[in-house]
Amino acid sequence: VVVGSRDQGRGEAARRGILASVGGTLPAPRCEVLPLDLSDLGSVRTFADECRRRHAGNISVVVAVAAEIVYEEGRQAASGADLSFATNQLGLQALLAELEPELGSSPRRGASGLRANRRV
Repeated sequence: VVVGSRDQGRGEAARRGILASVGGTLPAPRCEVLPLDLSDLGSVRTFADECRRRHAGNISVVVAVAAEIVYEEGRQAASGADLSFATNQLGLQALLAELEPELGSSPRRGASGLRANRRV
């Protein structure tokens, strides 16, 4: 299990939650946190490259969830795109596109992309 997170603390909390929920059936070293900022396509590529390097031929499922708040006044990602659009659309699709070829080498393959927006 690989948890991608732009916030290391939140990623570690998610990792601990996953390990607790499986009641010790998943060895701790088999669940890791890697940096991932979906609003930054360079970060998406780096994350995907690291996943491929560490888990070549063993990526069977990708669950990608993005939840960037939609602000009334626009905020920009480093690319210049709207931050919400960059995170919830561009980054999410780029991540799935980067890892989809790896799914082809696994007999149990699947991909899911979800997004959640909250307007403030």
